[in-house]
Amino acid sequence: MPPGSRSTPQDALTAAGVGADDVSLVVPDQANLPIIESASTKLDIPMERVAVNIERVGNTSSGSIPMALDDVALHGRVRQGDPVMLGRFG
Repeated sequence: MPPGSRSTPQDALTAAGVGADDVSLVVPDQANLPIIESASTKLDIPMERVAVNIERVGNTSSGSIPMALDDVALHGRVRQGDPVMLGRFG
């Protein structure tokens, strides 16, 4: 992708050679809920397959993805070998 251009969530799936149905869980940056919901809609992945913890921990900046991933692992929402999509906004 050329410098300065922006990729979309769909670009990431295409580059990985997978479709939305192949992703068990999306663990996005916890910037704010409307952005997370928008990404879910654009990916055509229901919010039930999206990790959201912003309502409990707030926007933790660069720590939000690792914290959310740890949260879903601790609660059994993801297991070793599950295809997981991590997404950073910004």
